Amino acid sequence: MVLLGLVCVVATTLFACGGGSSSGGGNTRQVLVDYNNPDFANLVLAYFPSSVAVHPGDTVHFKQAWNGEPHSVTMGTLVDKGLDIVNPLLQKYPGGEGAPPEAQNQFDAAFKDLPFMFGNGGPTEINQAAAQPCYLESGTPPSDKDKPCPKRVQPAFTGKQAYYSSGFIPYAGNNGNSFNVKLAPDIKPGTYRYYCNLHGPEMQGSIVVKPKGATIPSQSAVDKAALSQAKSHVKPVAEALDKLAASGPFDINKAIDIAKIEPAPDDKLKAAIKGFALAGYGVQAEQSVLANEFLPRTIHAKVGEKVTWAFFGIHTVSFDVPRYFSILTIGKDGKVAFDQRASATRGKGFPDSLPDDHPNPFVVDGGNWNGTGFISSGFPPDTNGPTDVMAYSLTFTKAGTYQYACLIHPKMVGTVIVK
Repeated sequence: MVLLGLVCVVATTLFACGGGSSSGGGNTRQVLVDYNNPDFANLVLAYFPSSVAVHPGDTVHFKQAWNGEPHSVTMGTLVDKGLDIVNPLLQKYPGGEGAPPEAQNQFDAAFKDLPFMFGNGGPTEINQAAAQPCYLESGTPPSDKDKPCPKRVQPAFTGKQAYYSSGFIPYAGNNGNSFNVKLAPDIKPGTYRYYCNLHGPEMQGSIVVKPKGATIPSQSAVDKAALSQAKSHVKPVAEALDKLAASGPFDINKAIDIAKIEPAPDDKLKAAIKGFALAGYGVQAEQSVLANEFLPRTIHAKVGEKVTWAFFGIHTVSFDVPRYFSILTIGKDGKVAFDQRASATRGKGFPDSLPDDHPNPFVVDGGNWNGTGFISSGFPPDTNGPTDVMAYSLTFTKAGTYQYACLIHPKMVGTVIVK
């Protein structure tokens, strides 16, 4: 779809810490999970640097930049086998564009034993084997979504485990936003790949184990490579936002043209969405990056006027929001659950699914709001086509200045000034 499917939040379809020396064992190298860009709120579906060289016995420290969406570090022989099949497909059909049914069948077969963190029911359905830590010497993770892997102390990574996963890397707690992979001292030199089991194989990286005594980059060099790669990913979106800001008053069709979205909306759809604001933004050229921004950041409206937002990514438009909370929680028994406050609405919100004959754009009218009490769009549902537009509208009945936010992405905030 034009305004929702550029960056997949759930990949159910194809498409500075420790230093240490550069030659000894037992050192630590840090890899960033996602990236906090300083110029605009964002989500980056990548690890930085994408490949890190270490020795047997070293530790790879994964440091998560919390942008609201959970990530994992998931590896093992099952992952290596799956990526051997999937990576050529991703290169041939970037973003799944033009992929024939047989390519999708190959993808499904490659990942049949690799559970995604969110199930077919979307973010409210959690696969516990993927969401909780899982370390299997052999076999496959449980296929029952409610059954986690057997509990065990995290072992060193030998390169021989079938499945070795952080599960959901928590936002808070003793180990908040971090996950360590201790390499076994006898691990064989080679390349060991990992991916995020929420966002799918398009978010992946690798650990390259070098023989003892081989020179590897210092942490300073790793940090430099990480920052360079991160800036390269973010640059196309930053340039599009700058160009949009310099083009005058916000116009959604101008934003789409600058983003070079494919397939582009036809004239009828452009006319239908004229005057809409945007919840989220991105560009066709860099689909691993999503700007978690409301555009324009400040909306001016009159009492009785309806304001409408089109969605670019999975977001909510929410007023009078509660104090920030992570969308996933971990119970005392280790069970990972979705916080229902993220999808709750007062008044009319999006349906769980779309009828086949829905209009385009599909606009949910949230009704009237007098500036008091929680009200939210909830999550937009999956769409039926590449040019479907999901949108939410709200009519303001009282003058005032109202801040609003996305309940998933903590830095995604905006303001509506009603006179």
